[in-house]
Order: sequence, then structure tokens, then C-alpha cells
Amino acid sequence: MKIQLILSLCCLANFLSAQGVINSIEIVPSSPTVVDSVQLVGHFTFSHGGCEKELFVASVVGSSVIAEARHCLGMLTVICDESDTINLGILASGVYSVDLSLYTGFGMTPCTIDSIADATDNSTFTVSPTTSALEVALDFKIVPNPAASRIIFMTKNPQEFSEEPIRLFGSNGQLLIEKKFFEHCSLDVSDLCSGLYYIQIGGKNHTVLSRKIVIER
Repeated sequence: MKIQLILSLCCLANFLSAQGVINSIEIVPSSPTVVDSVQLVGHFTFSHGGCEKELFVASVVGSSVIAEARHCLGMLTVICDESDTINLGILASGVYSVDLSLYTGFGMTPCTIDSIADATDNSTFTVSPTTSALEVALDFKIVPNPAASRIIFMTKNPQEFSEEPIRLFGSNGQLLIEKKFFEHCSLDVSDLCSGLYYIQIGGKNHTVLSRKIVIER
């Protein structure tokens, strides 16, 4: 009986040791700018259980991206490669670090997840500004910034944007406001919470300007 118990425990230990691995971390686009919506892609290999992950989440705190993936081993023996994507949204310019942890649990989904990560990986990426000679010539401004209830857009060349939209995004990349641009166009932001937002303005000849705006009350 003791020998059978030891063998059973050894088999279970070997089963649990065959856990998922993080193959790589990918940022899309590979060289993002402040006008891009950034995506984090995790590439995994699992040796047991189904291929689907129970959870894949991430949060941006300052210049750090903290990501977590969870996978249930289950009773199947299926070796598969799996990738999953998280939209980080539009990010301010700067260098960002990514820390990805993979947690593995035993049983069917939802399973009991171990509190200690089975695999970790990290990476860095840079979000670049898009200031160009054209932007300087357009002399595009947003006033006031920080703003409380209304923001005004001003430029030396309003005809560049006369038929183009203004889009306001939250820090998570969600589109909140969209309207056409006119000279000294303004947006009512009185219904938005205090925080950091991003403005994108499309112009002729595929011109795109991006600015940060802070709402403060």
C-alpha cells in the first residue's frame, strides 16, 4: 500500500511538473508611437490540459506593465502552442517594462491556482513621440491643459483638418468622443472623470497628431 501511494504521489508530481511555459512576449506594433494602440501578445506552450487559458490580464502602472496568465492542467495530455492578446491602449512616450507571470492549477476550469508563478518572463519596449516638422508648422495647441470642463483646439492651418475628426481616448484606449474639427473647435469634457486622456486628430495627406490632455477638478 505504501509503495502504491508513493508511486501515485510520484506520478502526480511528474504530472504537475509538466506545466506551461512562456515562449515569448511580443509588442504590436513592434515600434509603437503615441498614436498607436499598443497590444501585448503572450506566446505559451502547454503540455497538459486544454489549450485555452483560464485568464490573461494586464495593467499599466506608470511605466510598468504587469501581466498575468492562468492555465488549468486538467486530465488531458495535449501539447499545444497558444497565443493571446491584450490591448494596452494608447500609451505616453517612454520606455516600458513588461513582467508576465504564468500560474498553473490542477483540475477543470475554473481550477485552484497555485499562489506561486510557475513561469515568468520580462521584456521592455519604447513608445516614441511623433513630433515632426509638419506638426511644428501647423502649431497645433490644446488649451487649457489641464482642463476642467472644456478644451479648445487651435492651429495656424485649420484647413488641414476642416473635414477630419477629433477623437478623445481614455488611458485604456477606449474611444470616448469623436467629432469633426473646425477652427477653434472645442470639446465639452465636463462629464469625464479626472485623469489622463489622449487626443488624436486626423488631417489631410494622412497627417495624424496626438496630444495628451489632463482633466483636473
